[in-house]
Amino acid sequence: MIRFLMVFPRFKYPTGDPPIGPASLLAFLRKKTTSVEYKFFDATFNPSFEAIDRTFAGFKPDITGIYCSTLMYADALKIARMGKKWHSFVVIGGPHATVAPETLLKSKHVDAVIVGEGEKPLLHLLRAFPDESLMFSHPSILTRKNEIHDNWGAHSSGSIDIVENLDELPVPAYDLLDMNRYINNWFQMDIVSPDLRGTNILVSRGCPFTCSFCQPTLDKIFGKGVRYRSPDHVVAEIEFLKHAYNINSFILTDDTPTFNQKWMHDFVEKLKEKKLNMAWGCNTRVGLLSRSLLKEMRGAGFKRVMVGIESGSQRILDNVYHKGIKLRDVPGFIKMLKAEGTKVFAYFMLGAPTETKREIQETIDLAFALPIDEATFSITTPLPGTHMEQEMLSRGFTISRRFPDYDYYSSLIYNQGLGPGTIRRFQREAFFKFYLHPYRWTLLIRMVKSIHGIKKALLKLKRIINI
Repeated sequence: MIRFLMVFPRFKYPTGDPPIGPASLLAFLRKKTTSVEYKFFDATFNPSFEAIDRTFAGFKPDITGIYCSTLMYADALKIARMGKKWHSFVVIGGPHATVAPETLLKSKHVDAVIVGEGEKPLLHLLRAFPDESLMFSHPSILTRKNEIHDNWGAHSSGSIDIVENLDELPVPAYDLLDMNRYINNWFQMDIVSPDLRGTNILVSRGCPFTCSFCQPTLDKIFGKGVRYRSPDHVVAEIEFLKHAYNINSFILTDDTPTFNQKWMHDFVEKLKEKKLNMAWGCNTRVGLLSRSLLKEMRGAGFKRVMVGIESGSQRILDNVYHKGIKLRDVPGFIKMLKAEGTKVFAYFMLGAPTETKREIQETIDLAFALPIDEATFSITTPLPGTHMEQEMLSRGFTISRRFPDYDYYSSLIYNQGLGPGTIRRFQREAFFKFYLHPYRWTLLIRMVKSIHGIKKALLKLKRIINI
């Protein structure tokens, strides 16, 4: 029997957000194979390389799969080195593997990289193992033999092999995760009540929009367009989680689940039909949620919405982020959300290329003035392979190639002009000015009154303290 170890190297910023992608991948592989033994090491609550090494020693995996985002790059390679020490075949997948496979394949400890979605290529690799000629015949699997370019960005991206019908995917392998610990640390619905027990749900793959800080990465991973699981399939998973882990809340963490309004309508109707009595929320986009649909959602327990506003400068939104929204529409959209009793969380970014001090201050002032309940202020980070990165390089910006520096909570990785110290001071000002506004005192008081609230607030503060 083949032994397969999956490692999720989240060593920073523990959170209640479970790694649904890897868990879904493992569930798919378990469904499709009978001669493979699976083990999952999640570093979120056990950030120890020594513990990973002990896992290698005890499990002795024939194949090790490592998830890798750009922020996890250095840790992923360290784990790959461990894998080779224990004579395991090492394959890496995830966003960074898709957009910059050559940066991983430069390491002698990495045998292969998977681009795009991992289900079908990894299943192919497991079935073909150990016949390398057959293993490497899949177009989504890259090796040093078929990936030879060393220049940044000059690589064959391979061909992605997507799961067309997402209803073919089983319920994620929650049994391989410490779900109770995730639920106890989950803070997505604290603005509603810090005592809610909940988790995240993914209902789609892909994004129809062209924001420069995300695209074309999402298209390279998932292909063009958006694929949805059926409402029946999603509600069945929520029902499973309710009975298995006693949850009473969830968040749809997809980028824009309200893009397909018919899907959302059908999903809401199915929730009502099942009478699951859940408090829930989702992401949306300015102008992408009508009052009539919002009323339907509210009738099915919808309590919280997350919306990307990003900047208080229309120039930055248009010329840098390619966001496709107008600032003049933001106040009315937020007012509509609040009029229906919805708690609102907003995403903002500071330190965009060419952004001035005045424009950063405009973003802070906008966040302060809007009647939103929560906000985050990340540092603009041109991730590998994004339109933003490519545009910046073409304009002469110097971007760090040291991936451990990539941390949009606390690091500026390019020559912005204002300097990292200035950007961090603005970020600190943004957080403190926003949360010390009397409008948000109710939230702070509610948090400190609850033991669960205090604990989860400290997790959020870890990201701010690093500023």
